[in-house]
Amino acid sequence: MMSKCNRSGELGSMLLEILVSLGITSVILAAVVNAVTETARQAKDNEVISRTNEVARAILDTIAFDVRLVGAGMPMGQAAFPMESYTPVTPPGIQWSSTTSATAQVRLGDAAWPILPGSDATHLYLRLNERGIETVLANDYDPGSGSLTFTVLDVSDFVVGDVVYISDRRENGSAGLRGLVASVNTGAKQITISGTSGPNYPSGTIFGAGSSVNRVSTVSYVSVGGATGIQMAISDYDSTLRTIYPNSSFSLVYKNRTSGTAMTMPTTADDLCNFLPPVPATGIGSDPCGVAQSTTVPSTNKDITDLASIVITVSVNSKKPLTTGSIYTATATQEVSLRNFLISY
Repeated sequence: MMSKCNRSGELGSMLLEILVSLGITSVILAAVVNAVTETARQAKDNEVISRTNEVARAILDTIAFDVRLVGAGMPMGQAAFPMESYTPVTPPGIQWSSTTSATAQVRLGDAAWPILPGSDATHLYLRLNERGIETVLANDYDPGSGSLTFTVLDVSDFVVGDVVYISDRRENGSAGLRGLVASVNTGAKQITISGTSGPNYPSGTIFGAGSSVNRVSTVSYVSVGGATGIQMAISDYDSTLRTIYPNSSFSLVYKNRTSGTAMTMPTTADDLCNFLPPVPATGIGSDPCGVAQSTTVPSTNKDITDLASIVITVSVNSKKPLTTGSIYTATATQEVSLRNFLISY
């Protein structure tokens, strides 16, 4: 018969083994729980980070797409439709001319500018054919004849209030025209443009059949930040700026073609003009950009044709906080070459 002492020793030994086993199990369970908790935390944070990065990239792609196509559908590079011209003309040309006649003070104005004044680090105003649909003149069109109506192959993309551009892109063609659509005759496939809002074109131009006709929109991007975020508007649809994503922002850097460095932002009409060779000061007056003409080249170079690219940086705050309670900010950056500028000039 086993003694009471032996039985007590065995029970004590078993109890110790159980306690040790429970301790080891507790450590293992704690490690497993911590690992599962950490995995779940990382998974939640990764989802927040991934979604926010995707939004930032999508916004960047949207802005970059329009920047890459700036000037599409406009008479870019047409010698007789430059961003600035010092050639004296007579009505009905819309280039600036001599000061000898008040009625001759007509100009291309901003009709030839693919980027509009006011664009800076947080504002971007672009002109481009947003829809990418193009038609052509069915017959020759002479705006100097007094007619405001021309015939095209297809009028389905045009409505009253649209801005339309004609580019004389035939062999040796060099002109352009900007007009505001006043009426559309679907049956006759004719577009009539306003006589009070332009048209803007070089004097003496006759646009031959086959010249391209485009509906061109003004696309606006504004970085407000905060809850308003980034706003956008397309003139042909609704000129009211609307938020495309809250708690987001963008910044722009305009880079010089020659030096590759940041250039003066095109916030004024002066910044958006081509400075041409010296012209006589007598009888010329001031150019459309407000720069007094002289026999010397302007000392500061603000030639928009020197603008080779725009660096776009988009920042987006996450809708949900990370598990630490902080808000994640995603950043996406891309430098976009202005290919229409580079090809045209």
